[in-house]
Amino acid sequence: MPKPLLMVVDDQAAMAEFVADVAEELGFEVKTLHDGKQFQAAYLATKPLAIVMDIVMPDMDGNELLKWLAEHESDTPVVIMSGFEGKYVALAQMLAEERGAVIVGTLVKPFTVEELEKLLTEILGSLE
Repeated sequence: MPKPLLMVVDDQAAMAEFVADVAEELGFEVKTLHDGKQFQAAYLATKPLAIVMDIVMPDMDGNELLKWLAEHESDTPVVIMSGFEGKYVALAQMLAEERGAVIVGTLVKPFTVEELEKLLTEILGSLE
């Protein structure tokens, strides 16, 4: 049986690799991407089971990608990551949900392995 695909999009390579390492330990196949254009092409080529996405990125940020996913009628669960906490993350989540995105949860950087594992395990649990 193939492993479920998780796409991680973050302009910080070290953060994307951290998420990938944790996800692989849980049984995901992971594709890391470092900008919005890469993500869009990869998403269209292979629809992932879930997405972990940074909100603040240069060129095309996570809010723009969430809007793009909504335009493509995506029902793929998304975990939002950001280095900004409080109202900024809440606003991003609200906008995403208004556009029809399935937001599993949010992570404020730096977050723990346990926080990430909890959300990824929840996603895996939806397969059962």
